[in-house]
Amino acid sequence: MSNVSKLPELHQGYMDTLKLTQYRDDLENLTKIQEIIIKHKALQMINTKVHNLDSSFELLVGRAVIGLQIRYHWNMHNWCDTLVWRNERISLIRICCDH
Repeated sequence: MSNVSKLPELHQGYMDTLKLTQYRDDLENLTKIQEIIIKHKALQMINTKVHNLDSSFELLVGRAVIGLQIRYHWNMHNWCDTLVWRNERISLIRICCDH
């Protein structure tokens, strides 16, 4: 039997305004952010890397961008959260990147 690695567990949910604010505050206060990537358009291959959490969230909430990918360290693990607009709501997809 081969030694096949399992795919990391995936978590997904939707964020309302209150949850999004709490999430941003938790990221700022409880994690070490490594990278924020802004997704400008659905079919655009070039994305922008930034390091400012507040301005990134302003762009997302104001719909100036379609999504953010936030890579951070928390609780001895590396995480990657992707926030994207879907059906008039912000979707959060989280994955542990230690594998």
